[in-house]
Amino acid sequence: SRMRGAIALRTMPRAPRRAASSNMSSSCTAVRMITAGGTLFTIPCEFIINQHERIYRSALVGVGSLGQQRPVIIAEPWPEKRPWDEQDRQQLIFELAALAAKHAHTSGINDFFLMDTLPTDIRHNAKIFREKLAVWAARRLAN
Repeated sequence: SRMRGAIALRTMPRAPRRAASSNMSSSCTAVRMITAGGTLFTIPCEFIINQHERIYRSALVGVGSLGQQRPVIIAEPWPEKRPWDEQDRQQLIFELAALAAKHAHTSGINDFFLMDTLPTDIRHNAKIFREKLAVWAARRLAN
């Protein structure tokens, strides 16, 4: 028999609290980069580059050892606005560098690359694999 007017409450088990550990900090390292000139954060830097009319999305990655990383922007143009030849490609890179130079937090970024499609997690198309891009950028800078 039910009691009239009674409210049934069901308590949910509490999720365990995560201590501030190396696991937490390692998950956050991709959103910031410590360079010789200071700390850069991916979202504000990428926001500037993404304002260019030809850019779909971009990724800020660090090349080199932690604390002394070299910041690199890799940009993905909209499919219909990809460069059609090397001269157009160089022009777009020049425009991105000029755009970055106008803002204090991106003015220290001197290396820009274009990629037709940035590598993303198939489960979350917005999650860019920055670690893969950093390796790719390091190879490009070495040549």
